[in-house]
Amino acid sequence: MLTKEDIEEYQQIYKKVYGEEISFEEAMVQGRRLLNFFKLITKQPVINLNNYKYGQSSNASRINLKIDTS
Repeated sequence: MLTKEDIEEYQQIYKKVYGEEISFEEAMVQGRRLLNFFKLITKQPVINLNNYKYGQSSNASRINLKIDTS
C-alpha cells in the first residue's frame, strides 16, 4: 500500500527525472504499477520438473517447464 507521502515523493522523483509534473492520481497509478512489478519479480517461482526426462537436451526451448507464479 502506498501512503500519501509515498505518492508525493514519487511525484517529486518523476519531476526531477523527466522534468514534468504528474497529477497525484497519475502518480498513484504509476506507483502501484511499479510496486506490483517489484512484487512480481521478487517472487521465487516454483518450477515443475515432472515433464523433464533424464537425458533430454539441456536446450531450454525443448524442456516443458511449468512455472507457477501464484
